[in-house]
Amino acid sequence: MRKVVSILVLILLTGTVSLVNAQDIIMKKSDGGEVRAKVLEVGATDIKYKLYDNLSGPTYTLLKTQVFKITYQNGTVEMYNTDTEPIQTATTPASNYGGRTTQSQNYGLSRNREISGNYKKGYAGVGFSGAFLLQEYSDAGAGIQFNVNAGYLIGKHIGVTASFLLTSFGIEDSDSSVGLRGGLVGPLISFSNSTKKIEYDIRPTFGLVSGKVNVSNASVTTDDSVFALGVGATFRWNVSDLISLTGNIDSYFHGEFEDSSDLDLSSIGMGVGVNFRF
Repeated sequence: MRKVVSILVLILLTGTVSLVNAQDIIMKKSDGGEVRAKVLEVGATDIKYKLYDNLSGPTYTLLKTQVFKITYQNGTVEMYNTDTEPIQTATTPASNYGGRTTQSQNYGLSRNREISGNYKKGYAGVGFSGAFLLQEYSDAGAGIQFNVNAGYLIGKHIGVTASFLLTSFGIEDSDSSVGLRGGLVGPLISFSNSTKKIEYDIRPTFGLVSGKVNVSNASVTTDDSVFALGVGATFRWNVSDLISLTGNIDSYFHGEFEDSSDLDLSSIGMGVGVNFRF
C-alpha cells in the first residue's frame, strides 16, 4: 500500500512540476508582480498573451515598456530595457514556442548594445550656411551665416538648446558688410528613428542680438542690443557614437535698433555642420 501511495505522490509531483515548467512568467516593472501566462506574440511595441489558467479565455496585451522580463517555459529569459529591446540572458538557437518565433539570443543582445551605444542626450557643434536677408536691400547681396549650437535632452523628446550666431552680408561695390551677432536659448524638440541613427530637431529660441558693420576689416557694432526670435530645424545623421553630420535651416528676426530704425538684418540660412555627441 505504501508503495502505491508513493507512486501516486510521485506522479502528482511530476505533473505539478510539468505544469509549472510549461508556463511563461511575465514580470511587470510597476510592482514586480508576476503573471502566469502563455505568450502568444511579441510585437514591436506590445506583448500578447493568455492567462495560463484560462487558455480558452480572452487575449491580453501589455506594452513592452510595462514589462521587466519574461521567463519562458524552457528557461529562456528576456529582459527589457527602457528602449523596449529584449536583453537575452541565454544563448539558444531560434525556436518556436506556441506559435511565437524567437530570434537568436546573441542577435537580441548585440541589437540592444547597438541601440544603447548610439543613444546620446547631448550635442555641441558648428554650422555654416548660405544666407539671405528677409528685408530686400538693393546694395546688399547673399551672405554667410555661422552658428555654434548645443542641445541636451531632459526627456524623451524635450530638451534645452543654445545658439551663438554670426551673419555677414556684403555691400556691392565696396569692402563693407553688415550682419548680426548674438546669443539665443530655448526649448529643443527632438525625434529619432528606431535605430537612433537619424534625429530631427526643432529649435525655437529667444535672445539678444546686435547689428554690426565691417568697413575695411574694422568692425563697428550698434550701440544697443535688441530682442530676437530664432526658428531653426536640424537633420542629424549620427555617423558614430561621437560625431553627427547635420543639415540646418535657421532664421532670425529682430526688433528695431534705437540708433538705426531702418536697419533690418533679419535673415534665413541653409547649410551643413558637424556635431560632437555626448
